[in-house]
Amino acid sequence: MIGQFKKTSEGQIGDIQKSSQSMLEKALQMRCHAYLSDMKADLLTQTIFEIDAGKKHLKSYSEKVEEQKSVIENQKIELVSKNEKLQHSREELERKVKERTRELEDEIEERKKIEIAHLKSIEEATHANHVKTQFLANMSHDLRTPLNAIIGYSEVLEAETFGSLGSKKNGEYVTDILNAGKDLATLVADILDISKIEFGELKLSEASVNIEETINACIRLVRSKYKDNKIDLQQDMASNLPDIQGDEIRIKQILVNLLTNSIKFTPSNGKVKVRGFLNDENAVVVEVIDNGIGMSKDDIEKSKEPFTQFADASLSANEGSGLGLFIAAKLVELHGGSLTIESEPNKRTTVRFTFSPIRTLEPD
Repeated sequence: MIGQFKKTSEGQIGDIQKSSQSMLEKALQMRCHAYLSDMKADLLTQTIFEIDAGKKHLKSYSEKVEEQKSVIENQKIELVSKNEKLQHSREELERKVKERTRELEDEIEERKKIEIAHLKSIEEATHANHVKTQFLANMSHDLRTPLNAIIGYSEVLEAETFGSLGSKKNGEYVTDILNAGKDLATLVADILDISKIEFGELKLSEASVNIEETINACIRLVRSKYKDNKIDLQQDMASNLPDIQGDEIRIKQILVNLLTNSIKFTPSNGKVKVRGFLNDENAVVVEVIDNGIGMSKDDIEKSKEPFTQFADASLSANEGSGLGLFIAAKLVELHGGSLTIESEPNKRTTVRFTFSPIRTLEPD
């Protein structure tokens, strides 16, 4: 019985175990189904949330794209407008360039005509000047022979070589004729010099020139000629002034012309000084300084032109051809030098001519 009970118990226990296992499996299945359901629900919820977020993001992105499209469209419209304006501006600029080009072409053509006319006028004036110079030179040559005769006969008459002239007045007239003849001969010589200078025919006869002795000789000459003017002629020479290479006769002509001008335009009892020195560039410089009537800046420029004359009521004599300063300047240029003028009205005038340094000779 115990054995049977034992068998029965074991059978029941087996059934119970099976039943328990079956119930456990069902419970586990139910738990799994519930867990899976919860997971599905959470996943679905999360997916729906992400989809909603994606929709919102897509909507926002779409809105931004639309805004960008709108901006691009506006930019396209603005760009088209700018292109139209640019095209209009370019067309307007091209039109103005063409107009200005035509104006410039017309101006150039007009300037060419004016320049041609101007050059023609210069050529005609130069030709006329050459003709005038040539005429004066020819006339001067023709005048020299009778002038030499007048001067020669006047000197004979003044010296009373062949007997007395009788009246003292005759002697005065002869002296006037002689002086006038000499003045005219000087004018003729000046005109010939100008002719040679303009045609490039004036040549220098160069040698070693003692500038101090040359200045002294010129001062003695003009002092004798203008002794009645009562001008105090002075000189201020630097010690050991070197000789220069030049044309002594032409250098004397320069000095005499400048001294004559200074004396003529300096009132009685005035002063004229000649200075000679060596500058820092080893060039010999000569200055003619007077305390005469002086010149304005405009007068200085005028004085450099030929046949320029200045008159002053306070001076007794203003004779001359107006060629002296012009010829002096040209002769200085032929020596490779320069002539400058500094002046103050009613105070002083300084005419300075400077020889080229290459003309300064070294002492032996």
